[in-house]
Amino acid sequence: MTRLSIVLLIIAGLIPGCTKESGQDVQPGIVVDVRVAPIRTGSIDETVSASGSTTNLRESQLRSPIAGVITKFKLFNGDSVAAGETVAVVQTKESQASIQGAERLLRIAANPAQREEAEKALGLARDAANNAIITAPFSGIVNNKVKNEMELVSEEEPIASLIDPQSIVFIADVPSRSLSMIRKNQQVLVRFPTITTKAFHGTVGRIEPLVNPGDQTAHVQINFSEPTPTLQRSLFGEATVVIGKRSNVLLAPAASLLRNDENNTTEILVVGKDSIAHKLDVQVGIRQDSLVQILSKSVSAGDLVVVQGHYGLPDSTRVRIVQ
Repeated sequence: MTRLSIVLLIIAGLIPGCTKESGQDVQPGIVVDVRVAPIRTGSIDETVSASGSTTNLRESQLRSPIAGVITKFKLFNGDSVAAGETVAVVQTKESQASIQGAERLLRIAANPAQREEAEKALGLARDAANNAIITAPFSGIVNNKVKNEMELVSEEEPIASLIDPQSIVFIADVPSRSLSMIRKNQQVLVRFPTITTKAFHGTVGRIEPLVNPGDQTAHVQINFSEPTPTLQRSLFGEATVVIGKRSNVLLAPAASLLRNDENNTTEILVVGKDSIAHKLDVQVGIRQDSLVQILSKSVSAGDLVVVQGHYGLPDSTRVRIVQ
């Protein structure tokens, strides 16, 4: 037997063993559980967003008409009062001194005669007291209370303010580049970081024509469409103004988007009929709440995109759709 024949026999004997060993090393394909949602055709609002805060169109400063002592002021910030209701009573310092003197005589009266005389003096002092009654000019809520009972107050000094909750509006600081798209009566949704359970509907009211040269914004007044008893002035929020609508566009859940910061692109994972998830670069248009407009032609209505389980998932991974 030649040397070449021997070498060929050795190789032939090793091949079955190698094939078996190689087969034992093959791992079954990994299947990843994901949740999906379909891309659909629909309409989406075109919007302009602007930050701002609430304010009151109707507010009144409650001032003392005389100098004296506040003898009654039991209301606190947030308390409601009706039009004409007494808010506070202010007594002149002279009247207060007369009443306090008569009360002192009553306390130190040593016999019935002295007590009777002191009671008579106290009655006269109270009847002759010069009191100023401060009433609510309209139904509203007490705000910015700066004085309390038994505190001194000077003439025309503020003791609190009264705001009309029905006059609360939102002032949005709209960027000048977006101002031309804002029109009166456009629909608006206002959200507040401190009120996570509700968004407030409104419409565009007055539009200030002057632009602030500092931040290049203009004031746009948003009138609320419903009563806002839970809102206060100076409450920071974000207004979303609906300036138009785009129809018959492709819409995908916002949760399906994956941001690739390395190449500054946006990706989605589309699951094919073979249960393989493929990564696709897409262009995104308008975003509205949980939906985004997809501008790319690489996807179509009905395609299933991964909305959960896709972070860090490699391209061409076999997946199993779970409910």
